[in-house]
Amino acid sequence: MISTAIPLTYVLPILRELERHGRSRSAVLREAGLQGVRGSVAALPVRQFTHLYGCAIRLLESETSRRIDHSIQSKEITDLLCHCVVSCQKLGDVIERAAAFNRVLGPMGGSLELVCRDRIADLIVDSHRASHDTGAFLVDLASMLFYHQLFSLLIGERIQLLGAVVMYSPPTRPMPITELLGVPIGYGASENRLTLRADYLARPVVRSGAELAQSQDYFPFPFDVWIGEQARGALHDRLRILLMSILQHGEMLPDRAKAAQLLGCRATTLHRRLIDSGTSYARIRTACRREWAEHQLIFTRTPLREIASELGFSDDRSFRRAFHKWVGCGPGEFRRSRGIRGI
Repeated sequence: MISTAIPLTYVLPILRELERHGRSRSAVLREAGLQGVRGSVAALPVRQFTHLYGCAIRLLESETSRRIDHSIQSKEITDLLCHCVVSCQKLGDVIERAAAFNRVLGPMGGSLELVCRDRIADLIVDSHRASHDTGAFLVDLASMLFYHQLFSLLIGERIQLLGAVVMYSPPTRPMPITELLGVPIGYGASENRLTLRADYLARPVVRSGAELAQSQDYFPFPFDVWIGEQARGALHDRLRILLMSILQHGEMLPDRAKAAQLLGCRATTLHRRLIDSGTSYARIRTACRREWAEHQLIFTRTPLREIASELGFSDDRSFRRAFHKWVGCGPGEFRRSRGIRGI
C-alpha cells in the first residue's frame, strides 16, 4: 500500500456545505462514529476516511434533495445496487441494470443513461438536485465518481475517461476531489456526462459477489488510488492526477523532484516505483500534456498559442511539432476532424 491515510482536503468541501445547512463538523464526525477525531487532524486512515466521506455525502444528499422530508438514504441502497449488477456478463449490461435500479427507486434514486455515438459512449448522470449550487455539484460529482469506481472495479481495470463535464459553474476555490476522475472537468454543460471508449461496454465482468463485497465498505469514495490490488501502481495514478490538476489550474508542470515533494516522497523513491510499474516521470508527463492538449482541442475553443503556453511550449510551432509526434497529425487537423472549425 502506497498511502495508509487520505488527506481531509478531499472531504472538506462537503463538510463546509453541511455547515451551511446547520450541521457542525463535530456533529458530522459523531454521526460517522469518529467523535474522537480532533479538528486539527490532517488525514485519516483509509477506512475511517471513506466512512466519514460516505456519511457526509449521504447527509449532503438529503439536504440538497427534492424530497419533502429530506430523508437520509441508507448505505444499503448502494450495497443493493452492487449486488444487483455483479451478476451481469458485460459492462454494458451493468450500466443498463444500474439505470433500471435507479428507475425503480423513484424519488430516492437518480438517473443513469447510456448514449452511444460512433466509437464513443456517454454516461449521463443526474441525482436530481433541488438547486444547482455547490452542494448539489458535490452530490452529483459523488455519483459520477461512484459509477466510475464501480464500473472500473467490475471489469478489473481503471476506465480511462475521454472527458467529463458537469452542469455547474466552476468551484470558487480548488477542490482536490474534482481531480479523481483522472480528466479535467468541463463546467457549464447541459448535463453531467462521463465520456469513454465504447469498446469498454463489451468488457466482461470479472469480479465475484464476494470480491465486490470486500470493497463495498469503501464506497462511494474512489479509494483505488490509495488501496487495492493495484496499490503499487497507485503512485502512477496519484502522479497523473497531480499533473492534470496542475494543468487544470493553469500552472506549469513541475520537474520530478518537485512532483515527488508534492506527493510526499523522495525523488529517488518516485523514480524507483515508477520504473517498477513500467513507466517513468517523463512518460507520464508527456501523456498528461497530450491528454490536456486533446481535451482543450475537443472540448474548448482555446487558440493553439494559448494551449501551447499552458503546456510549457515556447511557441505554437513547437507545440504543433510535438502534437504531430503524439497523434500523427497537427492540432488544427485534429480539431477539424472533431467538427470544430474557425479557430
